[in-house]
Order: sequence, then structure tokens, then C-alpha cells
Amino acid sequence: TTLVSYMIVENGVPTTTTTVGGVPDRQHSWTAADLTSALFGSRHDVVFLAGHFSANDALGADYKTNVLSTELPASSTSFVNSIVFSAGCHAGYNFVDPDAVATVDSVDWAQAFARKGATLLAGTGYQYGDTDFLEYSERLYANFARQLRAGAAGTPVAIGEALVQAKLTYLAAT
Repeated sequence: TTLVSYMIVENGVPTTTTTVGGVPDRQHSWTAADLTSALFGSRHDVVFLAGHFSANDALGADYKTNVLSTELPASSTSFVNSIVFSAGCHAGYNFVDPDAVATVDSVDWAQAFARKGATLLAGTGYQYGDTDFLEYSERLYANFARQLRAGAAGTPVAIGEALVQAKLTYLAAT
């Protein structure tokens, strides 16, 4: 099972929907509780997180609820050797603890996933996607996912090599 865009996907078919008639619909959108249930409910080897992020929280698609980065290290779910990549803005931004604002929890997503033994690939600044076509950050991450499977059957592909090839593919098509 792979967690993709805050939805569990079984055999490539989403088990939940956030659209009505192909149009995004907040009445049917996932909430922070949906994400925590999917993300922390069982182990995932590969996780792709897409949505509105800050360095230490993720906004639910309902635009009402949030998942905090501090919830990740507190979960009992193992992320050891998981690959997590995110098109969420600032999902990879790392707070410098001594410089953090005293009223803001300084555990960011990068620290939280590192504490759980996962490898995080995420942007430190703004990332951009589009609702009508695959573009920008989305295209880079789609290329990355393809590159993770580019090796011969049963032969692992190094994450760094997959990222380099994804960026080269992106640049060649731009």
C-alpha cells in the first residue's frame, strides 16, 4: 500500500474521493483526521504528500483542519527506510532551533521524518502545481517516482540517482 496525495491507493485506485463530477469539492474533501488515519494507520514504504504545508503543519483539503508535524514523532507508526516526498510548500523547510520563534513548535517536517527514520524529499520554499495538467513541482515528483522504478526488476535504485535523473528529465523537457 502506498499513501498518495493524502489518499490510500490500492492497486492504483483511490479508495476516497475529493471531487464531485471531476471538480474539487470541500464538502467531500479529506480532513486532518483523514490524513492522520491514513498516514499513521499503517506502515508505508513510499509516501507522497500534496497539499498546503508550512514547515510544521499541513492544512486539510477542507481548509478547516490541520495536521501538526509534532504528531508524526508521537505516532507509533514505523517510517524507518520509508521514502516520503511532498509537493507541499515549505514541507522541507528546516527551522534552525535557536532562531525559532518561542511560541512556535520548532519540530518541522524534516526533523519529524528524520526522527522516524524516513528519507524526506521536499521543497524548502514555494512549490507550484496545476489543477488542469501535471506541471512544475508535480512533474518533478512524478519523474522522481518513475525513476525509483527505473532499475532492473529486484534491483534497488538509489534515491539520489533517482532525483538526479528526475531533474535531468525535467530540464530536458522544459
